[in-house]
Amino acid sequence: MSLNTQAEQELLARAEKRIEALERLARSVETVRLRTLAQTNERIETLEQKARDLADFVETIRNQTRVQSETEIEALGQKARDLAVFVESVRKETRLGERQEQIYPGSGQASVEA
Repeated sequence: MSLNTQAEQELLARAEKRIEALERLARSVETVRLRTLAQTNERIETLEQKARDLADFVETIRNQTRVQSETEIEALGQKARDLAVFVESVRKETRLGERQEQIYPGSGQASVEA
């Protein structure tokens, strides 16, 4: 049997058109796939950059908080030292006043008579 019959030629022409249509569809699908892949890569890169920026921000805030906390702790330590010095001086004054009272009774406070 030869391919010269009209029906066979029509069948062959339809098959070639289908093959061409499928090839165009395959190229279109590949183009869309590549475009989607590129967009996905761009989104991933954008998210990676945002993650790096956030990590840098968090590290900066952590350092600022640490420095601020250290400064506040140092200030509280200085206040505690100042308070200790004050308490020691009051204690010494109190002891001195007690000694003077022992040595010179009635010299610490004036008595008020009614």
